[in-house]
This record gives sequence, structure tokens and C-alpha cells, in this order.
Amino acid sequence: ADFSGDEGGVVLELQISPDANILDLRDAEDFETWKPFSKLIYRPDIHEILTSKGIDGLWDDSFDGVVIYNPDVIRVKGTV
Repeated sequence: ADFSGDEGGVVLELQISPDANILDLRDAEDFETWKPFSKLIYRPDIHEILTSKGIDGLWDDSFDGVVIYNPDVIRVKGTV
């Protein structure tokens, strides 16, 4: 889709699978799980590395949101 037009853009409503392994970096145990991978964050294949280790995404207060590395755990519900 072309999001550069005068219409502004599209907001997608997504649903994350309840079975997704989303690490909450506010949680000490989840943060310890994440720590060995944190130095790899700039690698273009970080999504492959994390999903191969069973990590589907991260919740991080530094940007007040979630990052999904495994697109198989989300589905588009519609547009808003």
C-alpha cells in the first residue's frame, strides 16, 4: 500500500496471539532472558535470532510499546 498520499495514512488494528512470548523488559526475569541478545539489536537478522530462541517480541518502557519480531503471532483485525 502507498501511505504517502494526501489521505494521511492507515492505522491498522492488530491482535497478538495469547500464546506469543513477549518479553516484558520491566520484569527482572524477562530482562535477564533478553540481556544476552541486547547487543545484537542492530543486526538485520535479529528477528530470526530471537524467533529461533522462542522470543516473539518485546515490551519496553523506553518507547512505551511493543516490538514484534515474529509476524506469525499477529493478525490484522481491520483498519481504524
